[in-house]
Parts: sequence; structure tokens; C-alpha cells
Amino acid sequence: MKSFDDFLSTFTAQKVSELVGKANQTATSIANSVPEQQKETLIAVTAYTTSLELLKEYHEWLNQ
Repeated sequence: MKSFDDFLSTFTAQKVSELVGKANQTATSIANSVPEQQKETLIAVTAYTTSLELLKEYHEWLNQ
């Protein structure tokens, strides 16, 4: 099995910035639809979306 450390070493500052950018766009869109809890929703959705993006990257990396 591939090493998780090898996976982590594939991340550049640009790649991390892209993943976080995607997460922020999704989170902002969702948080704007729930204004009474905007801050809490923004934090939760950013974490959730970032996790999914990382899982997607890991899955693709494992299958290379």
C-alpha cells in the first residue's frame, strides 16, 4: 500500500490554495442561505468541503 506521507508530499502551496478556494466558495454559497447562523455554517461547511476534496484527491492518488 502507498504511504500516506507520500500522498501528503504531493501537496504544493498552489494545490492547497485551490482546494481551500473551492471549499470557501461552496461554504459561502451555503452560509448565505442560512444568515442567522452564517458564521457557524461557514466554518462547518468549509471543514466538510475541504475534507471531501482531500478524500477525493487521496482516492485519485491511490488509483494512479
